[in-house]
Amino acid sequence: MNIHCLMHVPHEGPGLIAEWAERRGHTLREVRLFRGDLLPDLRDLEWLVVMGGPMNVYEEDKYPWLEEETRFIRLSLAKGVRTLGICLGAQLMAKALGARVTRNLQREIGWFPVSMTREALQSSPFFRFPEIVPAFHWHGDTFAIPDGAQRVVSSSACLNQGFSLNEGRAVGLQFHWEVRPSDIDGWLALVDGMAPGPFVQAPAAMRAAATFDRTKDLLNTMLDGMAEAKAGVL
Repeated sequence: MNIHCLMHVPHEGPGLIAEWAERRGHTLREVRLFRGDLLPDLRDLEWLVVMGGPMNVYEEDKYPWLEEETRFIRLSLAKGVRTLGICLGAQLMAKALGARVTRNLQREIGWFPVSMTREALQSSPFFRFPEIVPAFHWHGDTFAIPDGAQRVVSSSACLNQGFSLNEGRAVGLQFHWEVRPSDIDGWLALVDGMAPGPFVQAPAAMRAAATFDRTKDLLNTMLDGMAEAKAGVL
């Protein structure tokens, strides 16, 4: 299967998603929008992964490629392409589907548990997941659940942590299951301190709370479920 991964900054790549793809025999190509890479041809698109980034979906004046990317995501979803959005990527998916993206009441940075909804636990690709699972967060915005989608994940700090549609072929997650220790270290190196908050962990606490093996298993299970989801269109 051909997987195209849209990247918005150099330091937020596919991480464990690329490792999963290699093990499963899929081909993953990184599309670096920040350096001017062209969007893939929809005719060749089998799976779209949209990564995170520090920009907001409404900053088209500062990042003009966001508008074209949003249109492209809308077209790929309408075509029924498997689509996974991570953090900013999930927000772009929501916007492409007509849902609002706004500031969340709390910034969420660090390792905090999320709750799978009843609907998620009864459907692909989250069938029989534990109800409470770990996740790594780094966001200040949130999305509304698009029409036709179902909320699949929630947390104390953010009601809408994830949504799914098209029988599990399209998933948007506000958090990061794809990160490795080196990814988080790289993100921390780019910030000069963080304002405290009830859902903001200090770097030492962040490293102590890490559960990379667990989140890797959750990611792999979800990706396997998405890969097995039947074809469909919106």
